Amino acid sequence: MIAIHLVSFFPTGAVFFDCNFHISQWDGTYGNVYTCEPILIVNDKDDVLSDVTGVHLSGKADADVQGLNVWYQKITKIPKNIDSFFPNLIIIQWHNSGLTEITAEDFNYPRLKTIWLQSNKFTHIADDLFKNSPDLEHVSLASNLITEASGEAFYGLDKLSYLDFQSNPCYSGISGNAGGNRAAVLELLSN
Repeated sequence: MIAIHLVSFFPTGAVFFDCNFHISQWDGTYGNVYTCEPILIVNDKDDVLSDVTGVHLSGKADADVQGLNVWYQKITKIPKNIDSFFPNLIIIQWHNSGLTEITAEDFNYPRLKTIWLQSNKFTHIADDLFKNSPDLEHVSLASNLITEASGEAFYGLDKLSYLDFQSNPCYSGISGNAGGNRAAVLELLSN
């Protein structure tokens, strides 16, 4: 009997996505969306996405990915450099993964339409959080530990039609139609 040992060496401070690539229906809103559902491989600390692996569907490549769906992957912050692999994201879902920090650089996607960051552990929303994603239509920040958020984070999001803050310490009852304008968002936050 011959035993084969496969050893992988990953650089320190790197994150790797091993993607299950598939077509998803995202609530019917965007039609068929080519999606990566990754298993994250984190070496030492969770800083920078260094590589993406997985078998693409026929005729597809990383640049065709429009959806990123991350579930139950323990990591404290969204790795930098995702946009260099997936520059055309319109949907990001990052659920139940222990995120404690989110920044504007995490959402550097001018075509991004939907962000669902549910059941993580971040506590505040920076005033400039969505400055790089002016086309956002749907934002869910439900079931986090948010105690501080300003309407300024939603400034300029003229297409925003849905905002969800349910099950957060200071904003537990906020959910619903934002009416596509900043005034409606501010009203939701003030309730």
